[in-house]
Amino acid sequence: MSKNISLVALLDVEGRILLELRKDNMWGLLGGHTELSDKGRTEAAFRELFEESQFVNIANKRHLFLHDEPRDGDQYFFDVFTGNYYGKKMPVPLVGEGMLDERWFSFKRARRMSLTPIANMAIDALDKNDRSLLPECRHHFQMVINKAKSEGGSEKDMAELKTSLELAEESLSGIVLSPKSKKRGTIVMVDNDFGILETFKETFESQGFVVYTFSNPVEADLWLCASEDEIDALIVDQRMPSMNGDDFIKKIRSCLDPETVIILISAEEVPPEVKEGVLFFKKPVMPDELIRAIT
Repeated sequence: MSKNISLVALLDVEGRILLELRKDNMWGLLGGHTELSDKGRTEAAFRELFEESQFVNIANKRHLFLHDEPRDGDQYFFDVFTGNYYGKKMPVPLVGEGMLDERWFSFKRARRMSLTPIANMAIDALDKNDRSLLPECRHHFQMVINKAKSEGGSEKDMAELKTSLELAEESLSGIVLSPKSKKRGTIVMVDNDFGILETFKETFESQGFVVYTFSNPVEADLWLCASEDEIDALIVDQRMPSMNGDDFIKKIRSCLDPETVIILISAEEVPPEVKEGVLFFKKPVMPDELIRAIT
C-alpha cells in the first residue's frame, strides 16, 4: 500500500523556516496528510496541505522535491512543498498530527538541531535551488507598501516599513541564492527609489551577482561596516533624503576594500571633485552599462 504525505518548508519574510517538534523530539516540516491512493497524488497533497492546515497569506507555493521510502511493508511518498508566509500570527498546522511545538528558526540555527531526514533535505534544496523566492518576495513587499500608502500611512511609518522590508529581503537573499551565483561577485546598491532597486537587483542577479540593496544610506553604512562579505562593487545614487551619495561614499570608504569599484549615479551633473575616485554615470543608466563597468 502507498501512503502519501504532504509537507511544507515554510519561510517567513525574515528568511526563517517554520519547524514542528514531534513526539520523537526531532524537528520536522509542517504538514503530514496521508492518502491511500496515489492517483493525482501531487495535486491532492498540494491542495490539502494548504487548505486543511488553514494557512493564510501563503505565496510562491511550489513543489520542491519528492522522496519515497519503504516502511513496514508500505511505500511512503513524501511531497515537499515550499512557500513564503507573510502573516503576523503563527500558521495553524494540520489537526491531529501529534505536534508538541512549532517555532520559526534561522537556517543556521536549524542545522544545529535534531532534524528529521526530510527536513534536512528540504533545507539543502532551498539553499541550492530556490531562487524564485526573491522576485515573489519583492512583488509582495511592493503590494504591502502600496496598501500602506492607500491607507494613509505617514511618511515616517512608510520609511520604517521600507527599511523593515528591505532587511527582510536581505535575510532571504542569504538563504536562497545558489552557490553558482556567488562566483561572479557581490554588489551593494544604495538608492532611495525602491523601484530602481528592484529592477537593477533582478538584472544583476540574472547575471550571476549576489546583490544587497538599501534605500536608506544610514542602514547601508551600518551594514557595510559590520559585514564580512567581500564587496566587489558599490553603486550609490547622489540624491537621497538623509545623506547624498558623495557624503555617503566619503563616510563608508574606509570600510571598503581598496579594490572595490565605486559607482555614483545621478540625474543631474555633479562637480568634478565629486567624481574623483569613483565611476560616474548620469541617469538614465541601464544595468548592463554598470555591469560592463564592474567587470
